[in-house]
Amino acid sequence: MKKVCMITTVSLTLKVFVVETAKYLHKQCGYDVTLICDNDEEFKISLPNYIHYIPVHMARGVDISGIKSIVDFIKIFRNEKFDMVQYSTPNAACYASIAARIAKVPVRLYCQWGIRYVGMDGVSRKIFKVIEKVVCRNSTDIRAVSPMNKAFAVSEGLYPEERAIVVGKGGTIGVDMQRYEISKKTGYRSAIRNQYGISDEAFVYGFAGRVSVDKGFTELLAAFRKITESESDAKLLIVGSMEDNCDVPADILEWARKSEQVVMTGMVDGAKMNEYYSDDNRNRAIFHDLECHKTICEMSGNLMFVRATEIIYQRLEQCFFQICATFDYKESIVFHERLIAALKDRNPIFSSSVMEAHQWDTYQKFLDISKNSHRSP
Repeated sequence: MKKVCMITTVSLTLKVFVVETAKYLHKQCGYDVTLICDNDEEFKISLPNYIHYIPVHMARGVDISGIKSIVDFIKIFRNEKFDMVQYSTPNAACYASIAARIAKVPVRLYCQWGIRYVGMDGVSRKIFKVIEKVVCRNSTDIRAVSPMNKAFAVSEGLYPEERAIVVGKGGTIGVDMQRYEISKKTGYRSAIRNQYGISDEAFVYGFAGRVSVDKGFTELLAAFRKITESESDAKLLIVGSMEDNCDVPADILEWARKSEQVVMTGMVDGAKMNEYYSDDNRNRAIFHDLECHKTICEMSGNLMFVRATEIIYQRLEQCFFQICATFDYKESIVFHERLIAALKDRNPIFSSSVMEAHQWDTYQKFLDISKNSHRSP
């Protein structure tokens, strides 16, 4: 029986992205599966008895205790003799990749579900870029979360193109096609609105993901706050957990918490996310940043965002992350305001034109940046 170990820094990531895969590997492939994260007794109890769990302390951020974590991993890997170790998220990937290489684990798979230093600057960016390079070099295999993620990593010199693969069109765990039945959309929509006290007439904007500055949450709240000044029936439905260090400015976050027009659901069971995605394109806008979400939109009939996402990927496939890193804060807010206004008109063609104009303007800026960076000093 093949022995597989899957590692993330905290249990939440395992719950959302790994546990179902672990169950499949055991039931369908006969693998012996072990999960590792920072200690979480509730998570341990929630696991089926055929999945093993080993807690390893992993402090978030740069911490001297990481040395002990690496030592703990080395001991575990040597004792368990895994055939493959899979790791993701910055700290877990750093510690596990070093330990797995020292312990000579045959297959060391790095699931690159994003690149932590994007959006950072100064010393922090340099430190986390070095960590990313260490993880990549210690890994025998690399799976990038999307074509854009891979293209950016290659452009940054993290690894050569042939070292990494993208499964399908990207994503972490794929999409269960049977969960997104368009025939159930109306029922899901009514249930979600009833659950959160949202009227049938309200125009609802949706955000799915971590409440974090990394996800553009500051710009979203700033734009929606301006909308509420003239639209009393608008609602912003925020589906996702809030990080302790989300870095969103305290004043605008406090406004969101107190506003009757903002609904925060907190963490939602992944098995129910299809219900939150099921509103129609007249009453719901879904903000997303990965191509797998585009597939979800296609299955739920949200033509507006299918078109908008296609434009983004066509225009910026090779340079999306560089563009994001150069966004001007005020211009980003203006774009959100224009897009929200277009969506409120319930006009997918107009909405698409707003997105296209914005992306084209951004693309032109990128060309200017590229030209300047290649000029001789």
